[in-house]
Amino acid sequence: MTATLGPAAVRPAPARTAPADRDARVPRAGVTDMARSLDFYLRLGCDVVRAADGWVLLRCHAVTFVLVQAGRRAPSAGPAAEDPWIRLGARDVRALRRRLLGEGVPVPPACTPTGRIVVRDPDGRPVAVERLP
Repeated sequence: MTATLGPAAVRPAPARTAPADRDARVPRAGVTDMARSLDFYLRLGCDVVRAADGWVLLRCHAVTFVLVQAGRRAPSAGPAAEDPWIRLGARDVRALRRRLLGEGVPVPPACTPTGRIVVRDPDGRPVAVERLP
């Protein structure tokens, strides 16, 4: 599955504020390059739920989160920069790892015994992808 960007991938929503502004429970991440970040998360198997100028609401299985355009400087990863900012799921993490490797995405040398990988998004944040039951 190849991620594509364009009008079919992002459908503008009528709301002008990001969903995370209305619901503090929705994780959000500031991104420096929305197109690169969106492409990355689409490659991980996420789907676009809604989008408007400066933000995109994504879903990956049961996890919903928002990417928000943050400006030119990469957002700080914070003190726990090695802890994943979000945990996503995939049915076959090993196959996802092989596909990402073939597409040139830096991935760990192998999955953990429990079927988990941690990759870094374009802004350097760790993202865990875990095997779904």
